[in-house]
This record gives sequence, C-alpha cells and structure tokens, in this order.
Amino acid sequence: MTWTRRDLLRAAGAVAALAALPACSTVDPGPDYVYDGPAADRERFTHGVASGDPLADSVILWTRVDLGELDSLEVYVEVHTTEALDDRVAARFVDALADRDGCVKIDLEGLKSGETYYYRFRCQDQVSVTGRTRTAPEKGRDALRMGVASCSRWVDRWFHLYRFLAEQDLHVIAHLGDYIYESGGGSGVRAHDPPYEIITLDDYRRRYRQYRSDPDLQECHRVHPWIITWDDHETANDAWMDGAQNHQPEDGPWDARSAAARQAWFEWLPVREGPEGNIHRRLGWGGLATIFVLDTRITGREEQTRNVDVVNEEDRQLLGEAQEAWLLDGLAHVETDWVLILQQVVMAPWGPDGTRPFNGDAWDGYPAARRRVLEACADVDGVIVLTGDVHSSWAADLPLDATTYETEGAVAVEAVTPGITSPGLDVGGALDLLVRANPHIKYADSTRQGCVVLEVGADEATATWWHLPEDAVFSPDYVDPEVARALKVVRGTPAWVEAD
Repeated sequence: MTWTRRDLLRAAGAVAALAALPACSTVDPGPDYVYDGPAADRERFTHGVASGDPLADSVILWTRVDLGELDSLEVYVEVHTTEALDDRVAARFVDALADRDGCVKIDLEGLKSGETYYYRFRCQDQVSVTGRTRTAPEKGRDALRMGVASCSRWVDRWFHLYRFLAEQDLHVIAHLGDYIYESGGGSGVRAHDPPYEIITLDDYRRRYRQYRSDPDLQECHRVHPWIITWDDHETANDAWMDGAQNHQPEDGPWDARSAAARQAWFEWLPVREGPEGNIHRRLGWGGLATIFVLDTRITGREEQTRNVDVVNEEDRQLLGEAQEAWLLDGLAHVETDWVLILQQVVMAPWGPDGTRPFNGDAWDGYPAARRRVLEACADVDGVIVLTGDVHSSWAADLPLDATTYETEGAVAVEAVTPGITSPGLDVGGALDLLVRANPHIKYADSTRQGCVVLEVGADEATATWWHLPEDAVFSPDYVDPEVARALKVVRGTPAWVEAD
C-alpha cells in the first residue's frame, strides 16, 4: 500500500508550524517514512542538523532543506534511543518553507528526562546526518558539563575550537552571542558572503548559510544541544534597543534591519522564541542548576554613553524593566544548588574605582542596573555569570561595591570566555594596570582565542579556560588547544580560587 501525504499526516497526528513552533503533546513511534516520488535534483541537507534548549521532557530539533526554486517540501524527522536508529520513539512530518529559508524546527515534547536521543531527517529520497541530543534531568543533582563559546568571526580564523568542543564529553553548549558578524569582506583567512555589510533579510540569511557550511561548526551542533543568546553582531556592532554604532542613516530604518536580523536568527538556530520575539528564558538541570538566559543587548538596553551623569542615573536600564523584573523574581524563587546566568557583556567592574565607565558598552555603563541584579544574587548561593563579547579571558568575583571588595567580598562570580576566532584586545601594559586596580579580577588574558568548559557539581564548580596556541587559528590544519587556567568556586563562598 502506498500512503498519500494526507494519510501520513493523519498518522503522524500533527504538523509543526515553523513560525509558531507548536510542541507535540505526546511522543509515540509515529509512522514509517514512505516515498515513491522522483529523486531530488540537488543535495537537500547541506547545513547539517542541530538541537537546542533542552528541558526535562523536550528539546528543539533543527535542520535546513535546500528548496531550490520550490516553495516547500515535506520533511520527516525520526527520533531514536539508540545510535543504530533501531528504537524509534517519535516520528513527525513537517513542511520546509521558502519563507523560512527552508529551515525546519520542531519542539518535541514527551521525552524522558536525562536521556540521550538520536535523530535524523528525510526529504524525498535523501537523509540527513544523524544528530545526537539529550534532555535535562528532572530531579537529582547530576553533574553538568557545559562548553561555553562566543564570538566566531568567519573571516578572521578557522573554527577549530568548535571541533574541540564537539570532541568533548559535554551535556550542552552555551553560546553567548556573536554567532555571526555583520561586517563586510574583511582581510582574514576567508571572505564573507555576501562580501558587503549585511542589512536585509536575504543578506542575513546568506551569512548564516555561509557560517553553517563550516564542517566544525556543523559537527558541534550535531553532537551537542545548544543554549544560545545573541549579542550585537547578529544585528550590528554595539547595538541597543533603538539603533547601533554600526547602523547609519543610509542603511535604512533600524526597525527593519533589526527585524530582519531577528527573523534570520530564529530561523537558523535551535532556540525557542518567547512572546513578542523575546529571548530571555529559564531552563533547569534537575536540582543542580537553574539557567537564566538573558538579553543584555537589545530588548531593553538604553543607548551607550560615557557621560558619567547619565551612566549613574538610578533608573538607567540594560535589561529593560520587564526582563529585569522577570530575572529578579526568578532569583528570589530559586530552589537549585547553583544559578548560571548566561549573558553577553562583562558584569565585573573594570573602572579603577567602580564608578566610572571604563567600558560603557558593558555593565560598567549601567551601574544601577548591575547593583539591582547583584543585590538579588546576594540572597542566592552559587551564582555564576557566564559572559562573552570581549574576545578575551577573564575570571572575576562580583562585589556589590568594588571599593569595598577586599573587606566585604563578593556575592557571585563571573567567567568570561574568549572568542572562537575573533581577535583579542590589544591593550598592551594596560591589562596589568587594570588587574592591579581591580583586586576582584582573578585572571585575565587579552589576546588568545579559546573557550571555557564549566563543570558543575553539587558542592563546587570548576571553569577551565582552553586556548589555542598562538597563530594556530590562522592555519586550516587543526591543533588541539591547551589549558590556560582552571579556577573553582565552592558553593556558598562566592570567590574564584585555584583548582586542584
């Protein structure tokens, strides 16, 4: 018997509408895949597979289908408990649509907590690579191993560090933004496509297609679920809610450019879209950790300035009132051992006395907002802030007041991951001066590319900074990174100390 498309859809029970990402209410083995049509006229699965935002009973599954000139194609996804793909627990049909750039996302509910799953997609006579994902534990205090990454500019260097992370025994990848860069061609090891600064929806889609063609990035997505937030270069440099440093009048309306960037981001990445396109969200890892994902870049951020009077206004916003209230309420009701705050810009004070904005784009430019968040953190044990943005490595204790840190200590700690490829900070001797002026800063390296691996246990958490050897990222030949520093924090004592 040959099933029609309508028969198959009826058997599957649901079609996932891409824009709304509706969740499947139950998981069942679903229908078999039957296709007796013509062979595809091109390779359909050119950008791999991905998963993300794992919860205890669900995860986002993603792929992209090259539609050519077609408006849509039917796609089948199957999920198994074994790598051999011989124990199917779910199967669904969805449509890959041209108005979503061929991207397919499914929020698959009803999975078991703390389990590893394997999945693949089919379209016409073709099959994708097999992806691996996992759900979060619902209970218990099972350890969490998280890879932390940010800032991967295509033109600068090769994506070796994504391959390194793909090869690690991790539960999840946290990507803290600057997944793509909006800039033009550049003068690095490989050119951007399109070769000019991107502004339109088609521009942003082309840039994602290019980045996701990289085999190391594809592999890292294939083997680990990701938790992702955006920073500025997904739209334009030094963005804020109503504009950006790298957005000029000749670029057209900011709202149009921002909307195009957001749409492409949601199409191409395995993330859940919140109400009104918000990206702040909360995930859990059993009784071990609560994970807050923030948008410190666009949603509620007021414009950057170095004007001290404006910077020190009490009502100045970085998160925006709604997101800030959501975070403070969430911190007040945490019931896990640890809190991980995934966000974009450096929270630790860099100013010599904690009052002047050394970096007005970071939390230094929004001290009242920082104080409100840290006051909430003071009532919670085990807060670790994870940060990207600055293409460099930092570890800092987070005091309520930097001027009294040495007598009153801190309320949380921060780990800043370096860039996957983006160039470091050329600050020369200023780095030593900055560290000496800020005793709460425990580690700093301003030049090397790398990533962080965070291991969280019931009693302590260890952050390990991995750096590539100098100039290794300029060569297409892979070189293993090296441990640069390892620091740990004991729950209940918010201070980085040397790891064993």
